[in-house]
Amino acid sequence: MSFGKNKTIIKLEMIKHKARKEFTVSNLYSKIKIMKKKTIAIIQCILYLIAPLYSSSVM
Repeated sequence: MSFGKNKTIIKLEMIKHKARKEFTVSNLYSKIKIMKKKTIAIIQCILYLIAPLYSSSVM
């Protein structure tokens, strides 16, 4: 019984350590930069798809 409990505690400690490691400030900034790049790429794709429709309706 004790072995299973110790194993669970070790797993919880590993999860806590990983969570702490993931939420450093620099890591958070890099994730924000990646999200900005993805958002810009999505907007560019949408504009690229809409542009032919818009230009044909203007003429």
